[in-house]
Order: sequence, then structure tokens, then C-alpha cells
Amino acid sequence: MTVAPGRTLSQALLTNMLLVATLSCVLIGCLWVAQETLRFKDDMRAMREQLIGARKETMRQQVDGAAAYLEFMRGQTEARTRRILKERVDEAHQLATHLYNQYRASKSEQELVELIREALRPIRFNSGRGYYFATRLDGIEQLCATCRHLEGQNLLDLRDTKGVPVIRNMIDLARGPGEGFISYTWSKPDAPGTDHIKISFIKLFEPLGWFIGTGEYLQDIEKDLQREALHWIRDIRYEQDGYVFAGRWDGVSLSGPGMGQNLSELTDVNGVKIVQEMIRLARGAGGFVSYVMPRFEGHRPLPKISYTRGVPAWQWYIGTGLYIDDIENDLADHRRQAVAALRWNIAKICLTLVVLWLGVFALVTRMNRRLQTMYAAFARFFDRGAHHGTEIALEGLAFEEFRELGRSANRMISQRREAERSLHQSRHFLETLIENSGALIFVKDSQGTYTLVNQAFEAATGLQRPAILGKTDAELFPADAETLRNNDLEVLRSKTVLNTEEQVHTVEGIKHFLSIKFPLFDSRGEVSGVCGMITEITDRKQVEAEKERLQAQLVQWQKMESIGRLAGGVAHDFNNMLSVILGHAEIAMEHIEPDQPLYARLVHIREAARRSADLTRQLLAFARKQTVVLHVLDLNDTVAGLLNMIRRLIREGIELVWQPGTETHLVTMDPSQIDQILVNLCVNASDAIGDTGTITIKTCAVTFDQASCTEYPGATPGDYVRLSVSDTGCGMDQETKALLFEPFFTTKEVGKGTGLGLATVYGIVQQNNGFLTVDSEPGQGTTFNIFLPRSAGAPETLNEEGLSPPASGRETILLVEDEPMILEMTVAMLQSLGYTVLSATTPDEALGLARAQTGAIDLLVTDVVMPAMNGSELAASLQSLRPTLKLLFMSGYTADVIAHHGVLAPGVHFLQKPFTRQELAAKVWEALHAEDDPLARK
Repeated sequence: MTVAPGRTLSQALLTNMLLVATLSCVLIGCLWVAQETLRFKDDMRAMREQLIGARKETMRQQVDGAAAYLEFMRGQTEARTRRILKERVDEAHQLATHLYNQYRASKSEQELVELIREALRPIRFNSGRGYYFATRLDGIEQLCATCRHLEGQNLLDLRDTKGVPVIRNMIDLARGPGEGFISYTWSKPDAPGTDHIKISFIKLFEPLGWFIGTGEYLQDIEKDLQREALHWIRDIRYEQDGYVFAGRWDGVSLSGPGMGQNLSELTDVNGVKIVQEMIRLARGAGGFVSYVMPRFEGHRPLPKISYTRGVPAWQWYIGTGLYIDDIENDLADHRRQAVAALRWNIAKICLTLVVLWLGVFALVTRMNRRLQTMYAAFARFFDRGAHHGTEIALEGLAFEEFRELGRSANRMISQRREAERSLHQSRHFLETLIENSGALIFVKDSQGTYTLVNQAFEAATGLQRPAILGKTDAELFPADAETLRNNDLEVLRSKTVLNTEEQVHTVEGIKHFLSIKFPLFDSRGEVSGVCGMITEITDRKQVEAEKERLQAQLVQWQKMESIGRLAGGVAHDFNNMLSVILGHAEIAMEHIEPDQPLYARLVHIREAARRSADLTRQLLAFARKQTVVLHVLDLNDTVAGLLNMIRRLIREGIELVWQPGTETHLVTMDPSQIDQILVNLCVNASDAIGDTGTITIKTCAVTFDQASCTEYPGATPGDYVRLSVSDTGCGMDQETKALLFEPFFTTKEVGKGTGLGLATVYGIVQQNNGFLTVDSEPGQGTTFNIFLPRSAGAPETLNEEGLSPPASGRETILLVEDEPMILEMTVAMLQSLGYTVLSATTPDEALGLARAQTGAIDLLVTDVVMPAMNGSELAASLQSLRPTLKLLFMSGYTADVIAHHGVLAPGVHFLQKPFTRQELAAKVWEALHAEDDPLARK
């Protein structure tokens, strides 16, 4: 295609340089004219501001002086009030003193009281507001000019609106210094509210034992000062027509134009709300307002400036204003002279610029002819170097400027060759870096189709590159495609980097990834696809999950341990109190016939005490501090012996199935703890079953190694006996299972469960170094698996029936108890059983009784934990004096406290507080008829 010839560079250069010269001259001329105009305006503005500023300063001085005076007067309010009050009270005191001295010889005291009272009553001052009051020092009102009904009444308890005892404080002031001021808040008849500040001055009048006083509201004194201030403001005049005005913030004029009227809506011809603007400035720091004075009460309708400032304490504004028409007249004369001078300067500027343009034209024409010659020479050299791909020979260029252009062209050719080599190397490096990166790298287009993946991506997904490229996530990972695509679309939409966690179902299972996705842009700046750099975090997620599980176990263990410590801490004192309640209830029942109404109430007290004792035992069982006596037991035999009792506890429609293991399963436990475990689990199972169902109890032997212990929290390697209790009940959800062993947690109705049953089971299992698991789903029933350490050796034979104690005894018993109430109760119980009782509250007292007793002492019944000497030490000391002495220990402390005293050793007779009279009788008879004493052997 043929291109029409255009203008030459020299022609364009000539034209443009002339255009630039012309524009420069015009621009310089305009700037010069503009500068002169601005200077003229600045002079006018400065002169106007100077004249107006002088007026403003005069107005500011007048208003600030007035405001300062008002502030001074307002600051004198309280001082003036105090001065007036003291003067009036001094006058009343002088009058009362004069009357008293003149008539005390001729009149009785009552007549003097009446004379002085009636002399002071009619006196008024402070514009009729002020009056006198007088009060006797015992609080009896003697004079109240405005409230005569209070005279003769005792006002000692009279208080102000904030509860301050006003009369009492006045009496204290009269009895102390003898006179003084007192401030308080009071209601005001002519004003709303009750918190009006009032100041009173009182002075002691010793002859009659009175104090005389008067008071005044600060508001009233302040109003007097305001009236004086307004009179002063109205008299202020300055210059020709200057005056000071004042008004309230609600718009009412107090002095000046429109006095007494509300001028809030007063508006000038420009729409300025004059008074509203003054009030706005007065509410702040004060300021000036400009307006055109309306035709109002004879004022000239001309421009005016006013200055106002506020008196916030009174909610006033004060100000002054001056006309500025004479300033504008002076400025108009000066403006006419300045305009004439400006026009002459503009004419001189235009002539100068024309001469300058002609000179520039001649210079540009000469330079253009020389440049045409140089451009032609450089074009020939440049054309030869460009077409042949060789560098331009610089020797043929005559001028240094053109040689520099030639050097630039040669550098451009050299840099292009180097750029081509670098581009090839960078592409090869980038491909190698992506392919060998440890991170998974991919590229997708805007439709989600894979266009690039590296070998790490292949290894993580188990897919080969040909099977990936050209496909989408919906085709490769259908289970996760929606989430992956949504994340890609978020990057495409926001055009920002996205950090997120993703999971993918691969042939090797579910894998977790930490993905960094960012948008790719084409040459037009449009988003063309998504690039991702991914790190596999599957192993880390598994470690985090395990860490969370272990942390939850630790928190649960700490919580259980804290509750256990609390339960163990209160057990001793609680057991002692229950012992007294239970014992005295039983003693009282022996002295009352069963048909008496009180007998039934004592039965309720006894039963409540027993239930409280059971509750304490459950708490201690949960805390693993229950006092136990360990025996080697065959679990099968023990469970079989409890089946009849369990069948009586569950409903008739529920079948109880017993499936014992084939071998002998020995455990070391207190038999009563197995009773507690089975009873709590079977009763809960019965409650979870509807009308009919099955409860299954199983036993078997299991062994755990180190690997299998990881599946069971709390397990350690070893041999165990598993006790399983299963039911076909309603089952439970995961939320309920998480709270299952919490003390006092229950899903039963109010009054049908304490929430301690499963907590007790948990504590017993922990106390015996075992662990337990729960398997349950809603509607699928529940199975509790309890794992107890297996014991070696032979099972012990327990005397289940025991020996029945006789109704009474004749032996002598030494009873030692440091709690007086328990000592008294136990003595009464033993004496009612026929025993002779020697009681002592301390070990030293017990030793003294033993030495002084000439007859036999058959049995020592002693508390375990006592000050100075414990029960075991006392028993050893007494047995050294009386070797045949039998021993019975008792305590309300937890097992961990008394275990190291040796009283829980096999064969040692121990009675846990609280106890009943029958339990005491049985233990005493058992200890008296025992053949051997383990502590005596020591």
C-alpha cells in the first residue's frame, strides 16, 4: 500500500517552534496581566481587611471586657451570698442578745424565748426572700418564719434531697466552732426539681442553747447579679453608634434592639438568621457574623459586622456591631485609580511581546535550514545499518549528537541479540524449576481445564500427566470438584491470591493440601487462568487431630481431678456433722413411741442423713478417696452373688442375662465397690430401656500390649478382666457421651437422679487402676466395658453373713474423740448398749484415764486423726500399758488421709463416719471378739 508523503521534519519543526513562540508570548502576556490583576485584587483585599480588622478589634475589646466583668460578677455569687448571710445572722444575734440582756431579770425564760422569737419572725431581707430560723441544740425547732407548723418539732432526722442530715450537721457546727456555713440541696417552691443548692449561716446563741441562722439559694443571688449586669450593659456606648447588647440562647433579647422579644427568626436580605448565627458562635468560642441590618426599630438597612461570645453559665450571648458602609466608600475610590494604572501596564506588555516574537521568528528560520542538512545525512547512515543488520559506522556522522544516536542504535541491536539468548535460558530454567519442585504446581485455564502439571502433582494424585492435561476437576476428582472449582472462581473473580486448605480423594485415599492460588493475566490485562502451588499436609493434619484428642483428654482429667480434690476436702467435716445428726436422731427415736408424730419426723431426719452419707460416699468414690478394704476376689463369683439383688432393682419386663467367662477372673478390690459399679450401671440401663428389653452382664480376660493401648485412653500394657454391661435401651448421642462422667450431670427428670452414679463408677475404676469405655449410638443401646487389673493368687473367702452382735454388752470401753458433739453422741450410743464408757477428747487425757483405771479396759475406740498424737500412736502407747487391749478405729477423713496410719490394713477394725447405732454395735462386738489384732503384732 502506497503512503502519501507528509510534511518533512524540518517543516514540522519550523511550524511547531513558531507555534511555541507564539503561545509562549501569549502565555507570558496573560501571566503578566493576571499577575497585575491579582496584585490589584490583593491590595484591595488587604486594605479592606485592614480597615475591617481595626473595627473587629474594637468590637472584640468591648465584648471581651463586658464578658470578663460578667464572669467576675458571677464568680462573686457565692462570696456575696456568704457575706450577706453572715451580716444578717450577726444582726439577728445582736438583736437576740440585746433583748435577752435587757429583760432576763424581769422575765422568765419562756417569756424571753417568746419575746426573741416574735422579734425575729417578721424580719425579711434579700427582696423579701430572706428570713430567720432558730433551733435548739437538741433538734427542737424554735423559730421558722415560713413554716410555723414545724416549730416545737424535733428535726434531728431532717435530711436534704441527697440524704445529708442537715440539722445534725448544724448542731455539730454550733457545738464546735460556734458558727459557720453549711451547704445542702433543697427543693425550691418556685422552681422544678429538688437539687437546688442552698447555703445557710448559723451562729450559736448560748443563753437559750439555740443556734440562729438564715439561708439563701445560690440561684436567687445569681438572678440579682444578672439584673445588675443587664443595667450595666445597657449603659455601654463607644465610637459614633456603638453599643453592647445581650440575649438568651433561646433567642430572647435582654438588652439592645427588640428587648424582651424573641428574635430567633430575624433574617437579613441574604437569608442569614442573624440571632441564630450569633447564638451558634456564642455556644462555641465566640466569633464574628456579617449581615445586612434589616429595617428594624429605626436601624439603617446597611451591611454590618457583629462580634458575639457566650456566658455559658447563664446561657447568654453578649455582642456588639458596627456598620461598614464608610469602609466600602473608601475602597471604591482607591479601586478607580488602580484600574487606570492597570490598563496602561497592559498596553506596554503587549508591545514588548510583539517585538520579542519577531526576534524568535528570525532565529527559528535560520536553525531550521541547518537541521535539514543534518537529518538527511543521518537518515542515509541509519538506513544502511538497519537493512543489513549490521551496526552503523559512526565515522560518517559529522556531529556529536548524531554520533550519540548512532551509538544508541548499535546498543539496541546488541541488546536485542542478548535478550533473545536470555529469554531462551530463562524459559529452560523455569521449566526445570517447575518440573523438579517439591511443591505440587498446576495451571488451569478460565474454564478449569488443566494445561500444566509437574511430576510432584502426578506423584501426589497417582495420575499420569496425559490423563490430567485437558481435563477438569469434575472429571478427575468428582467428590471434591465443587469445592475446588469454587476456590478457582474466587481467584478469577477477586483477581487476588487465595490461601486455603483443600482435600482430594485420590486412589491412595483422602489427602489434605495447603493451596496457594493466584490469577494469571494475558497481554491485555485480562484474567486468563489460575496457577496453584500446593503443599501436602496430610501427615500434619493427622498429628494435629491426635494432639487435639490428647489435649481434650488432659482437660477432662484435670477437671475431674479438681472436682475430686474439692469432694475430698469437705468429706471430713461433712461426715462429722452427719454422724451427729444420724446418731442423735436414732437416740431420740429410742425414747419416743413409734405412734407419736415426732417419731415420724425423726425417721425423716435419719433417712435424710443416710442419703447425705450415701451422697458423700459417691463423691468420694468419684474422687478415688473412698475408704476401702481390699480383697482378692473372683469377679464371676462376686457378680453371681449380686444377681438376685439386681433383679429386684430393675423392672419385671426387663430380662437380666449373665454370661460369665470360662476362666477364673481374679481382681483386688473392695467387694462393696463391685456392688456400686453393677447397681449404678444396671439401674441406668433399666431407666434407658422402655417397657421391655435386655440387660447383659459379661466377663472375660483380655491382655493389652503397647500398640493396642493407643486405642483405649488411659490404658497401660498388662492383663485385665473386662466387665461388660450392655442394654437394649435408647442409646445416646456424642454430646451426651462427652458429659457422661461429669458429676451431677443427668438426663433424668428432676428428683429422679443425682447425676453421681456414673461419676461414682468412673472414680471406682480409676481408684483401682483400671479404665473404661462406652459404646453407644441413638436407638442402638449402650455398652459399658470396665477393665480391671487382673490379680494373681487365690481368692479370699469372705464371711458374708457375719456374726450377729448381742443387744447389749458389759465390757469397759475407752472412747477418744476430739470433736465434742461426736464424743457426746457416741458415749450415749455405747451406754445405751450397756457398755461402760471412759471418754476423752485428747490422747493425753486418754493415757491419763488408762493409768488411773484400776479395772480392765477391754476396747479402745479412737479417732484416727487428732492433734499432737494420731490414733495409731495412741493405740501403741495404750497397748504397751495394757497388752490385751482391743482396738477399733473410726474417722471421717478420706482414704488418702488415713491410709498411711495403717488402720486400713487387712484385719484392722475400722468404722467409717457417719455410722448408725447398729453399725457401731456391730463393729464394737466384732472388735471385742476378734482373735488377733494386726496392730498388736507390730
